[in-house]
Amino acid sequence: LGEIRGRPVRLAADLHPGYHTRSWAERHADGRPLDLVQHHHAHVVSLLAEHGRLGEPIVGVSFDGTGYGCDETIWGGEILTLDTRSHRFVRAGHLLAVPLPGGVGFLLGGTVHTRSSAAYADLRYTFNPQWSLLAGLRVNHDSKRVDEYQNIAAFGLAGTGHPSDGWTSTPGSVGVEYKPATGTLAYAKLSHGFKSGAVNLGALQPDLVKPEKVTSFELGFKTEFLERRGVFSAAAFSSRYKDMQVSQVGQATTLLANASAARIDGLEIEAAVKPVTALTLSLGLGLMDPKYTDFTNVDLRNAPTTPVNVRGRQLAQASRQQVTFGAEWAGSVGDLRGTLRADYNWRSRFYFTEFNTPDATQGAYGLLNLTATLRPAAGHWKLWANLRNASDTTAYTSMSIASPLLGAARQVSYSPPRQFAVGTSYDF
Repeated sequence: LGEIRGRPVRLAADLHPGYHTRSWAERHADGRPLDLVQHHHAHVVSLLAEHGRLGEPIVGVSFDGTGYGCDETIWGGEILTLDTRSHRFVRAGHLLAVPLPGGVGFLLGGTVHTRSSAAYADLRYTFNPQWSLLAGLRVNHDSKRVDEYQNIAAFGLAGTGHPSDGWTSTPGSVGVEYKPATGTLAYAKLSHGFKSGAVNLGALQPDLVKPEKVTSFELGFKTEFLERRGVFSAAAFSSRYKDMQVSQVGQATTLLANASAARIDGLEIEAAVKPVTALTLSLGLGLMDPKYTDFTNVDLRNAPTTPVNVRGRQLAQASRQQVTFGAEWAGSVGDLRGTLRADYNWRSRFYFTEFNTPDATQGAYGLLNLTATLRPAAGHWKLWANLRNASDTTAYTSMSIASPLLGAARQVSYSPPRQFAVGTSYDF
């Protein structure tokens, strides 16, 4: 720009102190005058300049959006009066200010010092070609020490904390495998798992989040059929959780807490088959009964003074049924090879909190994705196209609930809308 029009003798930038444009102008002013311009005033003056009417007294109405105001608040919907000095204005009218979520300074943080040591061993013993024994054991010790701080001046909350804790665990498993024929496997497995304790950094809690422990039993079966053109597998499982770590709404932030006990019983079935050489079909079915068996908590969004035991209610983020279906055709058209693929994923209703309330739920929905490719049988290039979420389904994929101090508002993420893409690639 300087090479085209020469070195500017005066700079202008938006009044907002956080804008990169203002920061750039301040760094490059080099002693030249810098005018900081209010957002809505700039719109009105630009119209005067466009129509050759600078210096005329006018009433300007700017309803374009929000901008940083001269009183250090957010302005929007402004009526400004300008006299013959267009660089000056009077704020004659505006929309009333509206309280917005946020605007509260949350200073939460600190340092977590973690140490972990472990020893483990795995065993596989084959009795004969049909039977095998499997076992594993891990001895682990974790310790965490925290230096944390909290400062929420608007609510008079401030302080520091130094909690610490340590845990020794012995997760392990034992199982047996049986191969009655080539391509067929049956198995049983008992395992015990452990997830280390956690820290809600900046929450100033006297104790760390307890470790999560789970004991699981699984029975499974896998086999091939149709001369290895098909595979089938099924597994039934039951898991018992103690002190399951779950996300919670806290007074200031979202926290991890412990659900005293939970249980998941389920069945998973998967199958794939090639009815003809060019076509592959796959199907998956998941059936679960995920529920809390002992957990008392307070719904800070809907009933902030009433403890509720959610025993028997569905685990957050877990659906009772899930279905997947896939189909892929791969074949040749002359000297070209192409593929067409469709994938459909469906899940039943699920909840985002343990209270299973209507305001934190997502109903059953499915997503369909389509893909196609085309390339020479002996070439390096490839054309591809895909269509994601073909039915343009809208669904919540995540939800977090803000602190009650901020109105317990819901913050959600949605499934991406329908997306279409085409492209090409070249293999070197």
